[in-house]
Order: sequence, then C-alpha cells, then structure tokens
Amino acid sequence: MKLPLHIIRNPFLISSYFSANKSGSWASVLLKAVGVLSRDSRWHADLLNVLTEEMGSLNKQLNAWTGNNPLLDRITEPYKRSNTQFFHPLLVLLMSRASRMEGNTSQQMFQRYKQLSRVTELIHAANLIHINIREDQSTEELKLATLVGDYLLGKASVDLSHLESNAVTELMASAIANLVEGHFMKSRSLADAQANERMLLLQSAFLPAKACLSASILNNASTHINKACFTYGRFLGLSMHVAHEDIPEKMEQKTKKMDLLNDYRKNAKDALTVFPDVEAKQALIEIADRVSIA
Repeated sequence: MKLPLHIIRNPFLISSYFSANKSGSWASVLLKAVGVLSRDSRWHADLLNVLTEEMGSLNKQLNAWTGNNPLLDRITEPYKRSNTQFFHPLLVLLMSRASRMEGNTSQQMFQRYKQLSRVTELIHAANLIHINIREDQSTEELKLATLVGDYLLGKASVDLSHLESNAVTELMASAIANLVEGHFMKSRSLADAQANERMLLLQSAFLPAKACLSASILNNASTHINKACFTYGRFLGLSMHVAHEDIPEKMEQKTKKMDLLNDYRKNAKDALTVFPDVEAKQALIEIADRVSIA
C-alpha cells in the first residue's frame, strides 16, 4: 500500500489518508502519534512518506528479481492490508521522545531513531509474510514467500548494523530469534499453560518491547526508564494479541478475554508514569486505550 503522490507532496493530507484506510478509532490514535512527532521535529514530519517510499522501492526490487511474478502481490498482501502497517515505527519514535531526558536533540539522533523504526517495520513485515505461509500454497508460492521474508530480515540486519550500537543490535537480533522460536512453538500442540504464555511473548510481545527498549538505549536513558519502555511494549504487544484473537463463542470465555485485555492495557499504561514528556506519554496512553476486541 503506497501513499499517493499528492499525499507525499503534502504531509497535511496524511490525516485524510488514515481516515480512509484505517478503522476510525485506530486512525485517530495513529494521527495523534503523527501529530506529536511532527511537532517534535521537522525531521519526523516526513516519516510515513520516507517509510512508504522505502517499502515501495523494496517491492520494485522484488518485482525486478521475480520478473513481476503475480504471486508476489498475493504474498505481500498480509502486510499491505494490515492495520498495523507503520504502527511499530510510530511506537518506536514516540518512545524515543518519551525516554529522552533532554528537550533538544540533533539531526543525527533523529536519523538514528528513524533507522531503528525502519528496522522494526522490516522485521514486522517479514514476520507477517512468514506467518501467512500455508500448507495449501504451491511450491513456487512457498519458496517465494520464504525468500521475500528472509530478504526483508536481511535488509533489517544491514540497517541494524549501521546504528553502531552493540546493545541495540543484540536486542533486535534476539527479537527476530524470538519470532522464529514462536513459529516453531505454534506448530506444536501446547497443553502446558506456561508454554502457551511463552509462545505469546515470543510471537507478540518481544518485538514491540525490545524496539521500545532499543529507543531508550539510544537515548542513554536510566535503568528504570529502560525497564518502563520494555514493560510498556511487552504489555501493549500482549494486549494487541488478545484483541486480534478469534472471539470465543461462550460468554464466560468472552468475559475472561476482556478481563485479560484490560489487565494488559492497565499494566502498559502504569509503566508510563516514569516518563516526563506529557504529550508523548498521552499519545502512548491513547494507543493502549484504543486496543480493543473487534
């Protein structure tokens, strides 16, 4: 899904783009994040344009390699149609502002934030493509989906190395390993509650948690700020997983699911109390509040 040229040329039209392409409540929270980041710095104002252009360039490269194979569009569709497209970069950049102790920062630091946000988006896109691989797909489709996902992870790894932060590289590389482990666990029948909880953390919680923590590490934040970033991302990821699960048929199960979702959202919001930036903190609170069962 690529932003139309007239939107790329006029960032103020981003609001109408989101309103037309996302559900109402989720569109409003994404717009809040874009608004906060755009006011924070002129270098953040073009975030969505930059990300859209980069993902479009990657798609062109893939088309060139595959000879415009029509299967490519089908393989990348889960990412292009996802409501979480570009959500992780916005989350990373909001957390980079929330965890920053100084009011002003350099253009170089903003570029590092953007690079981390791009890495997170590439990992997220690769994961969506990989988890949508099905047994009923043709051999060609299976092979292409695997290669496309691996290519995106490779690009993420290259971008990650350019951050020149051993701690961030280790964290985000481990997030990729977590997703892979989660896929293996999902393929097995898990009767143990502890194993199921571990699988949920691997599949849904560790990528946003470690991305948020990485943003804080780039800011050289304190230990308790780092912990708060990780905690927020962890519980936000868990809440989004619960919200997107299939709705149980029995009322008792629905109630239990809603209680669990409320607990996750509360834990995420409680972690934000240590952050001094009121505007970024409020945007992060609204993100947690907007996570709801469809």
